[in-house]
Amino acid sequence: TIFYNNIEYLKYFLNQQIESYIDYPQAALNLYNILIKPFEPLIKNKNLIIIPDGNLSYIAFEALLYSSVNKEYTDYSIYPYLIKKHPISYAYSATIYKHSKYKNRRIKNKFLAVAPGYKNSKETLTYMPFTINEAIILAKITKGKALYDKKATEKNFKSSLNNYNIIHLTMHTINDTNEP
Repeated sequence: TIFYNNIEYLKYFLNQQIESYIDYPQAALNLYNILIKPFEPLIKNKNLIIIPDGNLSYIAFEALLYSSVNKEYTDYSIYPYLIKKHPISYAYSATIYKHSKYKNRRIKNKFLAVAPGYKNSKETLTYMPFTINEAIILAKITKGKALYDKKATEKNFKSSLNNYNIIHLTMHTINDTNEP
C-alpha cells in the first residue's frame, strides 16, 4: 500500500541509499497525515515521545513534513519539519519508558559521549573528525566524560555503560535487519 511504500522510501532516503529526492516531500507529508495529523489537537504544544514499531523504527519522525512544499525547491532548511513544531524523543518500549521515567537513579557521572573518529580505520569507514570535537564539547558542557579516538573502543564502552545514564554515540552505523 501507499503507507508502507512511503515508510520504505523514507527509510532509504534518510539513510542516503537512493538518488531520487523529488519524492521525499510527498512521502514525508503522507506519513505525517496518517501518523500525526489525526492527533494534532491532543499534542498541541507538547513534547512527543515516539515508540515506533517494525519499519517505523527506521524513520526519523523529525523529518516528517506537516504541510506541502514545492517538490522542485531543494532548500531543505526551510521545509516544515515536524521537529519545528514539537520536540521529539524516542523510546522502544512503553513499559521500559514508564519504569525508567520514575526510577530514581543516582549516578555520579551522568553523561558519556563516544566518538571513535575512524582516523586510522582498517575498514572503509570515513574519517569523522568533527565527531571527536562534538564528544569533547558535550562532555565539557555536561561535566561528563568523552571516549574518543583510540579510547573509543568497544571494551571501554561496555565497561562504562553502568556508570552513566545518558550515552551519546557519534559514529557510523550499519543496519542489519537479519541479525540486529
